Amino acid sequence: DTDEAISFYSDEEEINETPIINIPDDANTIDDEIEHLSNWLAPDRERFLHSIFNDSKLAWEQALIDLTVFDDWKSASKYLENEIFNKNRIDIYSEVAVDFTDYLHSYFMEYKS
Repeated sequence: DTDEAISFYSDEEEINETPIINIPDDANTIDDEIEHLSNWLAPDRERFLHSIFNDSKLAWEQALIDLTVFDDWKSASKYLENEIFNKNRIDIYSEVAVDFTDYLHSYFMEYKS
């Protein structure tokens, strides 16, 4: 019985461990983009978080994640209108919505175009 145990452990040492999931190489890039967008919005973050996302940090973070996926302003603005403003019943012409839109528009024009 002890021979089997020794054999079992010595075989275990030779197992070549492979990852269970493959993390794409661009995962760090996505994290960097989310952080960059978050920093871009930082000056008015609290106002946006309170007025647009009803103080939900989870909704805020999900919106940042979702927005970084878009490569152009046209797609991002549709998401912004449908998934953020409409779902949260935000008047798109309110000062906070216009300011949020302006921040995002300038971000997309500078970094995604």
